[in-house]
Amino acid sequence: MKKILKAFSLLIATLAGIGVVFLLLFAIFFKINDPRDDISALVGYLTDRELEITGDFSIKMYPSLAVEAGRITLSNTGEYGTGSFLNINHSTVTINLLQLIRSGTISVDIMLEDFEGFFDLGPSGRTNWDDFVSSRTNITGDVRGNIALQGSGQTLSDVIADFDGLVSLELSDGVWHGIDMWHEFRKARASYKREPLPEINNYRYTEIDSMRLEGLVNDGVLTSNYFILESALFNVSGSGEVDLIDYDIDYSVTAKLKSLLLIENDLSVDEKNDFVNEQFPVRIKGFINSPSFRPDIEEIFRLEVEKTIQRRTQFLEKNLQKRSFNNLTPPQ
Repeated sequence: MKKILKAFSLLIATLAGIGVVFLLLFAIFFKINDPRDDISALVGYLTDRELEITGDFSIKMYPSLAVEAGRITLSNTGEYGTGSFLNINHSTVTINLLQLIRSGTISVDIMLEDFEGFFDLGPSGRTNWDDFVSSRTNITGDVRGNIALQGSGQTLSDVIADFDGLVSLELSDGVWHGIDMWHEFRKARASYKREPLPEINNYRYTEIDSMRLEGLVNDGVLTSNYFILESALFNVSGSGEVDLIDYDIDYSVTAKLKSLLLIENDLSVDEKNDFVNEQFPVRIKGFINSPSFRPDIEEIFRLEVEKTIQRRTQFLEKNLQKRSFNNLTPPQ
């Protein structure tokens, strides 16, 4: 799951980096009035991908270098074919040139509206997104969203570490290759209950119908209090953080089965209760291609205390009602 979130942090950081580098190159090397062809040629040379700028396009130079573009399309390449890889329907990138000249500090504002990425698995077993950013997220599917970020620093890493802003992302028709989330949830529960671990499945992937994430970015850390993942078998919800610099994730989630009819019949009675009638808390931490799934002890204890208080409150309310009824009943 946080694999997914990790891929999204990679998306944010990479798009930001691309925007900064391209804009600086525009200002230095290209004619400012309408450098679309030059930009497309540069991108093709550097990435072996076709870039099309078909929407409105404008550049302003001073006191900030500001680029605004309508629809931008970046193609796939190599084993992934020639279809669309990334579409951005509206974007603006602004770099404070005055500050850059005076102090060498890069100050950038980035807004990507209504963008969509199409992440596919190639014959080599590597996704086009991982090929593009030299990562290993193993996530495929259609990603859509909006990003608004601003940050400053002496280097690109400094800028990312200083990022503040908003992020809204959605994944549909996705697959997390190499991770069976349902098996990992069962393992986390079994370790907490001190029960034998479930047998390893022959397949290692998770099909994701949809995943939605909204959050705030502060000092390069994406904090999301709204995270929902839906699959045919189970739903996951929770909150957590993604570090945009080192890509560490730390999420507290609960998993709940949709129906016992969709799973194998090897669940114990306690498992059925924990995953159907209840929601078992799990902590997901680590890098996107190898996160750990562990019981969220803090959340489990919190829920137990909450249940105890609720049961105690109900008991006291019943006793109070009984006493009130007895006091109102006339003596025989």
